Amino acid sequence: MRRLLSLIAFGALAMVALAQTGKQPVIDYNLPQTYEIGGITVSGTITVDPGAVKLFAGLQVGDKIELPGDRIARAVRNLWAQKLFNDVRIEAAEFRGRTVFLHIVVVEKPRLSRFKFEGVSKSEGDKLFDEVDLDRGQQVNEAVTTRCRHTIRRYYVDKGYLNAKVVVREVTDTLDKALTNSVVLYFDIDRGPRVRIKDVIFNGNEALTDKRLRRAMKETRRKRWYNIFGSSKFISTAFKSDQVKVREAYNNAGYRNAVIVRDTMYQVSPKRVNVEVDVDEGQQFYFRNITFTGNAKYTGDTLPNLLNIKRGDVYNKRLLDSRLFMSANGGDISSLYMDDGYLSLLP
Repeated sequence: MRRLLSLIAFGALAMVALAQTGKQPVIDYNLPQTYEIGGITVSGTITVDPGAVKLFAGLQVGDKIELPGDRIARAVRNLWAQKLFNDVRIEAAEFRGRTVFLHIVVVEKPRLSRFKFEGVSKSEGDKLFDEVDLDRGQQVNEAVTTRCRHTIRRYYVDKGYLNAKVVVREVTDTLDKALTNSVVLYFDIDRGPRVRIKDVIFNGNEALTDKRLRRAMKETRRKRWYNIFGSSKFISTAFKSDQVKVREAYNNAGYRNAVIVRDTMYQVSPKRVNVEVDVDEGQQFYFRNITFTGNAKYTGDTLPNLLNIKRGDVYNKRLLDSRLFMSANGGDISSLYMDDGYLSLLP
């Protein structure tokens, strides 16, 4: 589309030259001619500085350009790339021998006067107001509307409305006299039904049962008749957090190298999804020899007895941490030293 516009722009250049001079310059598409730019004017700007338009175009007085050639087409592409304009064209205001005077015509994209959310309650609209982060007077372009649409949809997806739809409408604001070339943005929202989890499926697990792994996932739960008050909506951030808990369950069972190799979510009906998790359990580990160094104050069996982990016990990271630092009743090695005035233990 932009290449076509560039060609149209050059066609306009030739036609304007005829209208201005009454003489048709010799333009042979097989034999380009070199012209010097004698001047550049800009029209159509409202908030964009005309000097910036010339800078964006990459054309300067004194430049030598070939007509026909790709320099004008490149200038038009440069202006489109700024995403500031709805229309761009470059015309010839005048030919004087081998000198050409160019006129750049632009139509600026509109500015935002206000925005409104349709299809949601006022309280929801107030929350979305902060989410979209829009300011009066800012330029409205495709990047802005796309970002807002994705932000609103993500807001509802995070609440379990996976089929939420958002349509953005731009309506020219004829009431705002203080802001020229302005529009009102309407966000038409259809959040759809809340999607819940039908089943959580594990693949590759042999050491830990499906039931144990599902129990580890506190926020990603199946919808069951007996789970009346439990939430079964699918929230992607909660699903990621629950995957960490699955790995912790394996670590505490001795599988310290267990990893999740794949996860996916797919809809099985408009209101239900399945969640699948593929695991690689790896090898089970056991405690071997445990030795203490640097313990001048407590020697003998004091620390080993407090740690209470024997050779051959299944490796359990949570148990090890609790005996070293985080015992609920204070019966860990770190607390023993702190009670004697040692504020920190360095490994």
